[in-house]
Amino acid sequence: MTDAWFLLGALFLLLLISSIILSWTNFFTLQKLKRTVAELEQLKATKTSSAESSHQQILSERPSNEPAQSTSSSRSSLKPVPLDAQSVEAAMASVADPWDSKNTQSPTPKPESTPTKKSQTVSSKSGNWMVWVGGLCVALSGVFLARYSIEQGLLGPTARIFLGIITGLGLLVAAEWLRRKTQVAYSAVAALAGGASVMLYSVILASLHLYQLWPPLLVFALLALVSLGSMLLALWHGPTLALIGITGGYLVPLLLGGSGGEPLLVLVYILIISSAALFLQRYVQRAWLFALTLAGILGWWWLMQVANYGIEWTGLYLTLAGYALISIPHANFSLKKTFFDQPLKRSFRAFFRLKQQDQQHLTLGLALLLLAQAIGFLFNPTWENAILSWTPLLLLILAASSRNENLKLLPWLSALLMTVAIVLANLAFHWTLTAPEYSLTLQQLLLVWTLMYCAFAFLSLRRTRYPALALSLGTLFPLIALALMWQYTELPLHKGFVSALSLILGLAYIGRGHLRQQKDFSKTWLIFAGHLGYSLAVIILLDTATLTLALAAQVVSLAWLHKENPHPLLKGLMKVILMLILTRLTILPWVLPTFETSLLIYAGCFALTLIASRLNRDLSLRRWLEGVSLHLGVLFCAMALRYWLYAGDMFKHEYGFTEAALNGVLWGALGLVYYYRGFLSEQLTPFYHKAAQVLLLALVLNYALLLTWFNPLFHANDVISSRPIANLLLLAYGAPLLLFWLAAKFYKPALQTHFYALAGIGTWIFLNLEIRHLWQGELSLVPRAEGGELYTYSLVWLMMAVASLLYGTLRQKARLYQAGMVLLMITIGKIFLIDMSGLTGLLRVVSFMGLGLCLLGLAFTHQYIERLQSAKRTEV
Repeated sequence: MTDAWFLLGALFLLLLISSIILSWTNFFTLQKLKRTVAELEQLKATKTSSAESSHQQILSERPSNEPAQSTSSSRSSLKPVPLDAQSVEAAMASVADPWDSKNTQSPTPKPESTPTKKSQTVSSKSGNWMVWVGGLCVALSGVFLARYSIEQGLLGPTARIFLGIITGLGLLVAAEWLRRKTQVAYSAVAALAGGASVMLYSVILASLHLYQLWPPLLVFALLALVSLGSMLLALWHGPTLALIGITGGYLVPLLLGGSGGEPLLVLVYILIISSAALFLQRYVQRAWLFALTLAGILGWWWLMQVANYGIEWTGLYLTLAGYALISIPHANFSLKKTFFDQPLKRSFRAFFRLKQQDQQHLTLGLALLLLAQAIGFLFNPTWENAILSWTPLLLLILAASSRNENLKLLPWLSALLMTVAIVLANLAFHWTLTAPEYSLTLQQLLLVWTLMYCAFAFLSLRRTRYPALALSLGTLFPLIALALMWQYTELPLHKGFVSALSLILGLAYIGRGHLRQQKDFSKTWLIFAGHLGYSLAVIILLDTATLTLALAAQVVSLAWLHKENPHPLLKGLMKVILMLILTRLTILPWVLPTFETSLLIYAGCFALTLIASRLNRDLSLRRWLEGVSLHLGVLFCAMALRYWLYAGDMFKHEYGFTEAALNGVLWGALGLVYYYRGFLSEQLTPFYHKAAQVLLLALVLNYALLLTWFNPLFHANDVISSRPIANLLLLAYGAPLLLFWLAAKFYKPALQTHFYALAGIGTWIFLNLEIRHLWQGELSLVPRAEGGELYTYSLVWLMMAVASLLYGTLRQKARLYQAGMVLLMITIGKIFLIDMSGLTGLLRVVSFMGLGLCLLGLAFTHQYIERLQSAKRTEV
């Protein structure tokens, strides 16, 4: 009974499909006939009008004495003009190549009955969304048919699979028959074929993923056959079939669901879909097609990481995907085809330029696969099979780059990405602390990679146009691996032996570099690697040394090397290393407390950078090094102050009066240094000047905070000692005065007056605070000022006013003269109203006499100076 119902259902489905096919055939045939008739009428009208115009021209050129023929006879003599082959071919160009967007428009003029451009756009958009929705519905129908039959139990596994295969094949055959019948690559027909391909993907994958009905080898063979067939049909049907087929193929495992499938089967299926898409790219080069394929590969890799699904196969999966990217589009399955990069001119820019689109795609795809492997290693190293998991992709990159010069930078990229992954994983998970047994595996992994990179460098020296690039990798990676082993593993060897090994490597590199007669990149890399080995030996042997000091020592080595053999690469390396050092010493100790930084590191980096600036002869680089050394000098002084004020705790996270005083000095000094470095930089001048502006603004705001919120007059604190003058007031309120004066002297001229005003007002505030602290021993508003303290204020104010008036008069500084006059009036008012209010007798007489004489003397001096200046102006 069940078989009978199954046969009836299958028969009904076939009848339904047949009726749909017949309806579509009639519709498309009718449309084709209408279009052909319209084109023929157009061509006929064009030929007829051209013939009539030529005939009229001939008649007009006849002599007047020659009898003219009648119009009817002339028209009757015209013969029908045959259609030329070029017009027909141009009209049918879109049929020949559905991927060529340039031939989709007809070259003939539009008839008057053709719809307007706006109506064509609207109809095109409505047609496009109907195409995509229709293809999606056909694709989902096969998936939902399988799921519905599973949930309802209507059919057995074999019947479900065969029913889906028959339906998919029937739709594919119908789509191809429609294309051949209409001889036009309709997107609707392509969408039907794409949906059929997705249906076949789903049922064939379900036979293994859900039912284990067929052996894996048969299933994978069928999937490969369907994929190749679909991509072959895509060449004829156009991009619609390719887009629906590839996208649907990637989404089928998610739509099928099921929890009993093996992850390896799903990954093999994804690789088959990707291989088919890459096979299509052998004949059709489209950026979106490559992006879609790469998105599918990396999308499934990301799903594996997020769902913790089959992560033990991550390395193998990425390796096979990389091999498919390299081999399939160019049929380079043995990886022996040779590719040369485009630029013949040897320049720095040409070294990084890729002109061929396929090589750009290949380089980008492999770089993203390397990044994916580094991320996978970061979150799940799979130590049990680490060598087998993470080495094959690196070997593939080395093998491909040895014969393809467009991939010349990928070996270095692979080494750097895996190194960064090891460092970040150690910082995040602390391998050496939580799992010491991983040390041996990491040592073995680094040893294998070292041998691999060294062998690659040795084999590439004589058969590549970039031997220095391979040599740099072969010489530097052993030192990198040795540093990683020493830092993140428990080596059974004594540190003295490891240091000696690094020193031997460095001496060997330097010796080989000096024996090389030719001054080229190879010699430069050998000497640089030798200096790096020497620095690594020092930091391993000495407990107080760190990698930061080793990098600073490299700057000295590079400066000396640049002096002997000037080269832009050395200049760039010095700048990169110094930027790392500045970031390490300026930002990281505050962001990441795990970076232990001693005062010796700041002093050593400052001294080494200063030495490097003295060694260099290049004027621009020397000034740049001087700017960096000035930056490091400011950092060293600031950290020395923090070390002294915080009793050794330089990175204390507590923002109070002391922290605000230190930050004000540091920000102001760095702002002036950055402004100075902006004039020394060649490309980063706007960045340095903007940074200087931000830091100087921070100085002003911090100073305002010290005057208000952290002012010891309003908020008592015990950080200011009772020692006069030499206390925190000097750092909090005295040091900013020097910075304001320097900013007024060397910063932007437009802000000169503002900084001078801040310096003058700050000086007045600082002296008042010091007088209060001198007389009271502390800062507070509670004790009332009396006697000598009041007279000290008046005396200091009067001296400041006199100095401002005299200097403003001599230097013709009107603003300074006006400020001194205001301060003088305030001082006189204070003396009359406050200081002398309690005096009587002889003291009052003496006080008034002294004040009067001082004012008269000041007036006389002012008049005398003005008279001298007036006489000089008259003489001139």
